[in-house]
Amino acid sequence: MGGGAIADALGFLADLVGWTTRVATDASTAAGLVAGLTTLDKLVVLSHDNDVAGPALEAALGGGVGYVGALGSQRTQRSRADWLAGRGFSDLTRVHGPAGFNIGAKTPAEIAVSIVAEALAVQFDAPGDSLRTPR
Repeated sequence: MGGGAIADALGFLADLVGWTTRVATDASTAAGLVAGLTTLDKLVVLSHDNDVAGPALEAALGGGVGYVGALGSQRTQRSRADWLAGRGFSDLTRVHGPAGFNIGAKTPAEIAVSIVAEALAVQFDAPGDSLRTPR
C-alpha cells in the first residue's frame, strides 16, 4: 500500500525471495486486494495518511494476512491505532509497526531489507536474532 522508492525496493527484494507483488496507491484498490490475502501473504503499508492506509489495515486485521507491516514513526503508529480503534479494532498485535528490524536502515533499499527480513521471520516463526546468538 503506497508507492515510491521504498515500494520499488520492496518489489525488487520480494522478487528475489520468490514473492509476487502488487502495489496499490489508493485506499479502495488496496482494501480490495487485501481482502483476498491469506496467511501466506504479506502486506506492507507505506502511506502515512490514515484515510489511505487505514482501509488496507482494517481489511488486513479483519482477514487472515500473515504479515502486516506499517511504515512510520511511533507517532504515526499511534495515529493509526486511534483511527483503527474508532472502527472497532483495538487488538493491533498483528501490526508490525514501525515495520522492519532495527538494523539502522536509512535508504529505501536498507529499509526494504529490514522489512523483508522481518516478514520472513514472521513467516517462519523465527526469532529474528543474529545467527551468532547461541541457541
